Amino acid sequence: MSRNAELVLILAHAGRQLAAAARAASFRPLVIDRFGDRDTRDIAHEFRSLPCDGRGAIDGAAVVALVAQLRATYGAVPLVWGGGLEGSHPLLAKLEASGPVLGTALVGVRELVDPSQTTDALAALAIPYPALAFSPQMTPGWLRKRRGGSGGGHVQEHQPGETLGADEYLQRVIAGTVHSLTFMAAAEGCRGLSFNRHLDIQLDPAARYRYGGACAVTDLPRAVTDACLGYAHALTTRFGLRGLCGFDFVLAADATVVLIDINPRPTATFDLGVTPGSAFAAHMATCRGGAVPLIPQTACRGHVVYYASDAIQIPNWLDWPPWVADRPRPGTQVAKGDPLCTLAAAGRDADEVAARLRERVARLTQTLHGAGADPAKL
Repeated sequence: MSRNAELVLILAHAGRQLAAAARAASFRPLVIDRFGDRDTRDIAHEFRSLPCDGRGAIDGAAVVALVAQLRATYGAVPLVWGGGLEGSHPLLAKLEASGPVLGTALVGVRELVDPSQTTDALAALAIPYPALAFSPQMTPGWLRKRRGGSGGGHVQEHQPGETLGADEYLQRVIAGTVHSLTFMAAAEGCRGLSFNRHLDIQLDPAARYRYGGACAVTDLPRAVTDACLGYAHALTTRFGLRGLCGFDFVLAADATVVLIDINPRPTATFDLGVTPGSAFAAHMATCRGGAVPLIPQTACRGHVVYYASDAIQIPNWLDWPPWVADRPRPGTQVAKGDPLCTLAAAGRDADEVAARLRERVARLTQTLHGAGADPAKL
């Protein structure tokens, strides 16, 4: 990597994926993230831990000071933000004071964090969206969600009559399979990158709505893909989306599409259908006002977030397979239910990819828990 390569500051709860894509696009990434795994530290030109409180909430004042410190050293480095920052648009606005923040217009981010504004806008655009409620409901069939939440870990089934927190709301359950569309948004419109089917290979009934992974799909009905691409164009115009964005949707048995989440920033699926470096370079270009370039497509790919089924300390002897990313450093304590690493696979189609991912989940589980080892004592 040339020392003259442009620096970029990556800010996200988990920054490895964006940092790797930045490296592949010949940028030098400065990374601030929560996990600091081996991959991220190896990729980063410089790494800093994301300041959070004991509950995992971002310490905004500490982040502002940290970014200012890095920019004092490296200059007004452009900042690319990722997952976990959706609800922190006031923080992103403060960060603009010391250098550019690339991505969706913050006024659009602020609207998308407000579920009532989002549903009003989607109704005006004739985009299907589940019913919402802002007070406890006495009937089943609702999900409790947190404003600005990401990753799905905050989503729980609402128990009839259950009290809502100040930042919570309810969304009606929609029957069907969960998919997503990843797209590149620019001033003149957008271009679809991949349709993805969400996976529940490592399903935990206690956390059934958390993001567990996805694989790219190419066999959705034409009516579904056309509708989704039309929605992406409408959302891009309405909310000022820029760069890598996406939305999740439920595909009902009758092929009806219902949006359930809109992500105005790079999603975890941004590199499943295209080469990561090309995607990141296009993100930088479109966020700086450029048109969407042609982006090379790849073979069908997928990944699974591997969650710890028990508390575990990462052993020194563990030899990670090449299909594992986000590898925690030896000695890292991973709590039960927390993300431990990410497993990747490629194949001819989504079914083959999903089968390989299931096999790799089983292999890693056997490695971590096999041979009579107590995972809590490794």
